[in-house]
Amino acid sequence: MDFYMRKMIGTVADDILDHKETFMASFLLLLGSAFLASPFHGISTYTKGRMSEEVMLRLRLAIGRKTTKLRMPYLETHDSGTIISHLGSEMDMLNGFTYYGLSMITTLFVQLIGVTAFMLSVDIEITIVFISLSLVVLPLSILMTKQVRAHERVFRSQLAHSQQRAKEGIHFIALIKSFRLERKVYAQYEQAVQQSTDAAIKNGRTIAYVAAAGKAIGFIPLIAIIALGVWRISKGTLSQGELLSLVAISGGFFGWLQDTPDIVAYLRKAQVACERIYGFLSLPEEENGSRAKPDRDSGCVVKLEDVHFAYPGEKEVLRGVSMEIRLGESIAIVGSSGSGKSTLMKLICGFVEPGSGRVEFMGLTTDEWEKEAMRRHIAFVSQKNQLFPGTLRDNLLPGQVKLEDERLADLCREAGLEYMLADEGLDKHVGESEIELSGGEKQRITILRALLKDAELILLDEPTSALDAVTEEKVQACLQLLTKSKTSITIAHRMATIQNADRIYVLQQGQIVQCGTHDELIQCNGPYLEMLKLQSFKDRAEVMQWS
Repeated sequence: MDFYMRKMIGTVADDILDHKETFMASFLLLLGSAFLASPFHGISTYTKGRMSEEVMLRLRLAIGRKTTKLRMPYLETHDSGTIISHLGSEMDMLNGFTYYGLSMITTLFVQLIGVTAFMLSVDIEITIVFISLSLVVLPLSILMTKQVRAHERVFRSQLAHSQQRAKEGIHFIALIKSFRLERKVYAQYEQAVQQSTDAAIKNGRTIAYVAAAGKAIGFIPLIAIIALGVWRISKGTLSQGELLSLVAISGGFFGWLQDTPDIVAYLRKAQVACERIYGFLSLPEEENGSRAKPDRDSGCVVKLEDVHFAYPGEKEVLRGVSMEIRLGESIAIVGSSGSGKSTLMKLICGFVEPGSGRVEFMGLTTDEWEKEAMRRHIAFVSQKNQLFPGTLRDNLLPGQVKLEDERLADLCREAGLEYMLADEGLDKHVGESEIELSGGEKQRITILRALLKDAELILLDEPTSALDAVTEEKVQACLQLLTKSKTSITIAHRMATIQNADRIYVLQQGQIVQCGTHDELIQCNGPYLEMLKLQSFKDRAEVMQWS
């Protein structure tokens, strides 16, 4: 309709100049084509917007889904600013590109056919000249945008770095204020933001040069057909209305031709955003097996055979670790920092895979398990006391567990959380941003959450390491409620947490150097006794008793 309307402009002009009786019919056709084109413009605008939002929705969901499936080593060694950048600025770039740039690129072929067809219907010679010059100008415009992509890569990298600085400043604000580091942290953030801004300005300057040059060379085909058209009019081989039609028709393509450098520069920027996003989406995921049900005939809950493990580029963390944990046993793992205790927990949960050796959980190796199904049988309590934003009920029953409110309230009272039920009951907001809870309160909530999961294996990673003596006693009572008649593995240093364990493994430099009950180990002059002496150095009587 657009091209037909542009052609009819010249026809109407010729009818007026030549006083033809067909003027009214031509004018009505011109008017009709303009009105007919309008609804299609509306449909086009809606379609572009809908397509853009659909693409963004799928990409955002893909990034979110990918984040949940990534291997733990990647999440632990890469800053979250990169992921935030993927979900923020890079998605905004692609959103703009899918709305404006992609529609122009995908309709280029249709436009070229339309321009050629309608111009040929007016004059063949001028059409050939215009199309030939356009096809020469087009690659020149594209070549001029070559540097944009490299500059955009630098900008995206700097932007992710500045976002990470901002996140760190918010996350560690209490620590920053306590050490009076506001100026230093702000200076680091300012430097990161300035570097990303400089990179953006540099790229913007390149695009400006390219756009200016593109506008200039884009005029060449139009000037050529006007000059050729005027010459043809002077020779009497072309009418004034036909020239007007040719200029009007070519104008639909001419605007696109002039904007080619901007569009291609935008495309190159979108390419960088796509490279980063799809690079993230192509990262290796957790290795998943196909087995979803445990081997109930196996008496072992956890079994490790000659397990070796090393993080990429580092020395071995675990060296030939073997252990067997049977149903209902309470196991403690102790050792100095860096001895491999937390790595052992990650191996049992399937967060990492052993370099060599065998890790079994409930009769199946961790690589045979479908990971989500495997973790349904494991409840984990860490020392970080992480709470979900929401109510007390949301935090205690985050998964598919269903429990009546009355029974849930009774368990809260058993865990020493009865005072939290006083005002709003289980609807009380306890998320990190809602109210300030003590470390002991948060820990009791996380322990009760693990209890309600009703898992076969309980993993406790230093559950009382950051608590005072009074709070620790209350949390210990909660832990006894959690681990009663359950298989449990506890990483701890405090004797109150580990002395009642059925078996204690002592790790040193990635190897098990002692194994036995608390009473058996304190009779030996080994690392376990030395650890207890150092822990209770202030209690002279206890040290003498161990000696």
